[in-house]
Amino acid sequence: MFDQLKYQFKNGNTLIKLLIINAGIFIAINVIGIIAFLGGFDWYTAGGGVKQLFLVEYLSANSDVLLNLKRPWTFITYMFTHEDQWHILVNMLIFYYIGSIFMDLLGEKRVLPLYIMGGLSGLLLYLIAFNLLPVFQGGRSPIIGASASVMAVMLATATYVPNYPIRLMLIGQIPLKYIAGFYVLVDLLALRGSANMGGHIAHLGGAIFGFVYAKQLTQGKDIAKYFYLFINLVRGLFVRQPKVKVVHRNKKADKTRTPKSQTTNKTTTNSADKQARIDAILDKISKSGYENLTPEEKDFLFNASKE
Repeated sequence: MFDQLKYQFKNGNTLIKLLIINAGIFIAINVIGIIAFLGGFDWYTAGGGVKQLFLVEYLSANSDVLLNLKRPWTFITYMFTHEDQWHILVNMLIFYYIGSIFMDLLGEKRVLPLYIMGGLSGLLLYLIAFNLLPVFQGGRSPIIGASASVMAVMLATATYVPNYPIRLMLIGQIPLKYIAGFYVLVDLLALRGSANMGGHIAHLGGAIFGFVYAKQLTQGKDIAKYFYLFINLVRGLFVRQPKVKVVHRNKKADKTRTPKSQTTNKTTTNSADKQARIDAILDKISKSGYENLTPEEKDFLFNASKE
């Protein structure tokens, strides 16, 4: 089983890798917790008035901005950290199901930026609320979980293809926009004074980012483009560049080769035609649902998302 997980993490898509990271951190936290309990070790701390395993404390973000600045890694690690089995189960099931739809429609490369930036947006709204709203004054509270990131993925997908049909047990097919709207409504109603108000505020922060992200995509703007540049820069530091090969030009072959301008024009035309077909398929999904696409249209959309 470990070998299979190792293979999937190495060769699987971004969605699978994020699921494995979340599951791995959850297992590590709980194994250490079990050891602490059975061994009688006092490995727990009262961070922000909440009893936490020390590992969770150092992975979770906090409403205390200064504490977060002392532990800058928590801006990222908090969104991969779960302590409760139901918390991670619900988050990962929704993330896998909706994330697969998002990836098929908009490509694998957009999954990680949306996950990270959605989580950061959720944390930002959480920090603003806890430090500015009177109801939270004087309190300090930790935050963990991928919920803000998952909400970003859900709202982005629902905004991009609002009528995408989701089949629910005992209910039947229902457009994705209604499911996303239900989750947002639950988070809004929780602001009346639920036990996890901070978590619901973070969910709304992720939802807002997902909505804005998808709206910008429909206008041809990708607000995560600088994230791609950063990832490529980091990857370039660790990936060895191939050696440059010297190629001798064949002058005779050059005479029979298609002029560069003609090749460029042909490529541009093909790209425009391809994008027009993608837009037509997405319009069809919005009007009649993904299931009404022909097999050829589904294959075309899937192959286009991989490029």
